[in-house]
Amino acid sequence: MAALRPSRPSVRSSRDQWLVVAAVTSVALLARLLPVLRGGRLDGVYGYDDGVYYTAAASLLAGRAPYAHFTLLHPPGIVLLLAPFAMLGRFTSDHVGIAAARLGFMALGAVNAGLISTLGARLARHVGAPIAVAAVGGVFYALWYSSIYATRTTLLEGLGSFSLLLAIAFVWPVGPPTERAATLAGAALAFGACTKIWGLVPAIVVAAWVWRRFCRGLAVRLVASGVVLAVLVCGPFLALAPTAMPRMVLLDQIGRPRTTRSPIARALDASSLRWNVPSLTGAAATLVLSALVLLLILVCVVAWRSQGELPVLLLAATSLTLVLSPTYFTHYGEFVAAPLALVLTGAASTWAVRARRLGPLRLPVVVPIVALVLLELPTQVKPMGSAIDAARLRTAVATARCVTTETPSMLAITDSLTRSLHAGCQVPVDLTGSVYDTMRQLGPNGRVVPRLHNTRYQQHLVQYLMDADAQVLVQPARKVLDARGLQELHRNRLALAEGSLRVYRRG
Repeated sequence: MAALRPSRPSVRSSRDQWLVVAAVTSVALLARLLPVLRGGRLDGVYGYDDGVYYTAAASLLAGRAPYAHFTLLHPPGIVLLLAPFAMLGRFTSDHVGIAAARLGFMALGAVNAGLISTLGARLARHVGAPIAVAAVGGVFYALWYSSIYATRTTLLEGLGSFSLLLAIAFVWPVGPPTERAATLAGAALAFGACTKIWGLVPAIVVAAWVWRRFCRGLAVRLVASGVVLAVLVCGPFLALAPTAMPRMVLLDQIGRPRTTRSPIARALDASSLRWNVPSLTGAAATLVLSALVLLLILVCVVAWRSQGELPVLLLAATSLTLVLSPTYFTHYGEFVAAPLALVLTGAASTWAVRARRLGPLRLPVVVPIVALVLLELPTQVKPMGSAIDAARLRTAVATARCVTTETPSMLAITDSLTRSLHAGCQVPVDLTGSVYDTMRQLGPNGRVVPRLHNTRYQQHLVQYLMDADAQVLVQPARKVLDARGLQELHRNRLALAEGSLRVYRRG
């Protein structure tokens, strides 16, 4: 019987780990689903980009290749991932496909939180901390606004976090990894880069860390497997569009105009302070952010000493990328989410090991989780997305052979996507993205001319919209079309008006 004693803590530890992971995953899923159900629901409007990727997947199934046949400013990874959902939409209805895809990405966000907790449990076991520490990073990711925002619908960044976390799981924190683990890590990192080009940054950091921490052979294997995966995913599309694909994915992204948002504004957004404490502005915002940066540096130092070198390096690299990026949107904050969550877990593990005498409540676990919940709780009372009467919209365009729109998700929501593709209608996928590519127009100051004043783009937009039997505009028409375009649009009959949304029909 004595021989069985060592196994009991292991069984209990494993059970505790899965309880933590299951709880964190459930919280993360609800944190994404509930604001959506209170807001736009699964058939609402969630901006522009999610519709681009879903429409690209549907277009690929219809025999239209990205770069060769339509504009896509990112690598094709997300198009391939969304293809099964688009296939579901073809066999059922488009709105079912995009709703399923949105649910799938919410589940992806929950899986990311679960992976962070799993890695946290592995680290805790490695340094002798309680398994409950694993909840710190998981709860942070589950409730962080940028992460919720990025995985509430079909966006790139949550998929990039999944790829990075999967790679980290193969090489950290207990090592050295096996050759097979290094191979799988390289493939995961490459898929992240094949989804968004920013994925090259964490891939380089992980490869360099493996080289320095373990050996050159493992790093070479990691890089080699990544190259093979990238060739398999991107190679066929590059062969079809050998000049257009590099231009769109690399040159167009580099040439995008820089937004006016300062590093402080970006930090306020990424840290959730902009959303949860909107009154925090000016000098007060700078002071609070400065205090948070100092605290984060301290946390990084503590995490570094708790086998957290890799997450700290990844956090530094991804944060620098956000600062230097020419553009910034709220979902970009997801890029630093996974490394930051693991850094918080590492610091909490060190604190927990040093504070065991504080009793069963484990203050090093309870205090960070309570602080995170209090900081992020306001997110949960805010609805996400814009609700629309999707059934009424579908009725309004049901008899139209071709439907056009400035917001690509509307094609799927109104069940017009598959119909338009089968009829051979124009489905440009990323209509506004062409402003950074073939429709780019520079002003006298050398800057990219905004879409509303870009004559070449406006001519193309009017021709695209007016070629169809029905036009669905989510934004006010005056924000989309210039004076000539408005005149052309208003020759059509207004078939439906709901808030700023308008449906026009020919004749």
